[in-house]
Amino acid sequence: DKKVMKKVKGMCTVANDCAEIMLTISSNSLSPSFIRGILDYKSHKFLDFFAVGVRTVQIVLDPNSGFALYASTTRTNALLDAMAGIQHELSGLLSRAIPEVLPMLLKDVGIKSFGCASSPVTSSSILDKGELVDAFRAPSLKDDVNNKLQILQEINNALPFIDFRLTASIIKAGLIHHKFSHISSGVVTSLQRMLKFHPDKRPDLVAELILHLCETPMEDKVKVTTLLTVILDILRLWSSFIKDGTDGRTKNAAAEDKGVVEDGKDKPYPDWTARTEAASLICLCHEDTNVRSLALQLLSEVGAIRASQFQ
Repeated sequence: DKKVMKKVKGMCTVANDCAEIMLTISSNSLSPSFIRGILDYKSHKFLDFFAVGVRTVQIVLDPNSGFALYASTTRTNALLDAMAGIQHELSGLLSRAIPEVLPMLLKDVGIKSFGCASSPVTSSSILDKGELVDAFRAPSLKDDVNNKLQILQEINNALPFIDFRLTASIIKAGLIHHKFSHISSGVVTSLQRMLKFHPDKRPDLVAELILHLCETPMEDKVKVTTLLTVILDILRLWSSFIKDGTDGRTKNAAAEDKGVVEDGKDKPYPDWTARTEAASLICLCHEDTNVRSLALQLLSEVGAIRASQFQ
């Protein structure tokens, strides 16, 4: 109803509550049809509806959200065998819906509008700081700008559960370097969560970050330092998954994943390792001491993952 749409315009700040309503409906029907409509930005043209849709799908797909347990308490819990199929469909819906709004968001609240951070990101790990990303509003910004920033943040939070090509788009858009730290840190957290939940995407993720590093001018010390820091943290996390089983599996299970360091006789050295080492060697020639130090640590961490795998 268009009259209702006009009344609720600007509801981005209560996306959590709206998502809970949508989840209650969806749990009782185990059907994504309710969610499909609010993700259809072309039809309703309300970013606020879209924000609720992104949050809803994210909760359904996130293993840490408790949605599966919540759905099991409904009157239709006998149908939970269909949950995997529903999650797959929702992931596809969101993956197809995001490209409809992402260019607009990147134009209005991306680095082209706000610029990049003046200092590099600090080293961080989801094993230490946790996986929760809080929503942020800047009092100095208008409501519509804050809302778009929050929607961008919602998209970042959903990255671990949707088509990897969207993650590549976010990396290429430079959101890791965003002026507002809640955007850049949100991207970093999502990349680390992707590393945790999707072992099959680990080589592609590292390779994509290395590609972005290679496309970054070496004279931009802030961006180069940020990327080296992010990649180093990801490799350390990967090593922890192998040695300590911190990805939720048993110790050493991650050493058997495809594309770790040694894949076998036919392809003994995966592309991501060669690219990482090549980029590190180039950065060892940088004039900045910190960049050279990070590059050396990056080379060492590839060796650490190799050692973890063989051990």
